[in-house]
Amino acid sequence: MKTAILRRTTLGLCLSVLLSPVAGMMPSVAQSSQNELERRVVQYETPDLTGRGRPGDRRGGGSRNPVTRCSTAEPDELVALVPVTERSLAVEYTLETQPTFWFYVPYAQNDYHSLEFILRNDEENVHIAQLTPPAQPGVMSYSLPETAPELERDRDYNWLIVVNCENPEQNSEAAVFAQGWVRSIPPSPDLENKLAAVTTVRETAQILARHGIWYDALTLVGNLRNQEGAIADWEALLEAANLENLTESNETHSFKRAARIVAHNH
Repeated sequence: MKTAILRRTTLGLCLSVLLSPVAGMMPSVAQSSQNELERRVVQYETPDLTGRGRPGDRRGGGSRNPVTRCSTAEPDELVALVPVTERSLAVEYTLETQPTFWFYVPYAQNDYHSLEFILRNDEENVHIAQLTPPAQPGVMSYSLPETAPELERDRDYNWLIVVNCENPEQNSEAAVFAQGWVRSIPPSPDLENKLAAVTTVRETAQILARHGIWYDALTLVGNLRNQEGAIADWEALLEAANLENLTESNETHSFKRAARIVAHNH
């Protein structure tokens, strides 16, 4: 479910095009301030991570058998696009209750059996989706569909991207997985006011990144990556998460419409 804030941002972007000033008119002070914001590279400011460390690794691990498929890349090349603390994963924030998750799969379609997304709370799996494998390795995203349970506010969820090297019904141990943590939070009054004042998607991404809202900032920038100048924002976010090695991967696949829900537990 998209928040009202992000819906207003999209509407504001449309209105800014329709109501743009006639050439030759002097921009207002507010417009000048917005233009300055628009020129800045999106920078993620790491929030206070005290108490937000969680077990796990954003890079691939598992019990891949050497004789199985998945031999074209090392397991740790599978990566969840999330920041980490010095010793563990960190719970990163979203304002959404059905956010988008980003990850890098280093395998081509014929290198493994299947690709799976799993979302779980501290009690059970709440959403499992079989994803259509992309033809080539690359950065990919998966958005929780409307049929998936919404994230409860201020509750931590663990998510995994699982590469089944072989048919899991025949060899369940031949798999590689990476993971991250997410918490949906309501915006503070200050953040809400700032978001209400911007008129472009890129400005929204800048505000979110400055307030440590990782998932939403990455999604907005990721969806703009094919636009001129947006690659610098993408690279800045990945570098902030110490993922510089992925900045040259320009191919993005979205599984929002391709996913087939195979489990849905409330």
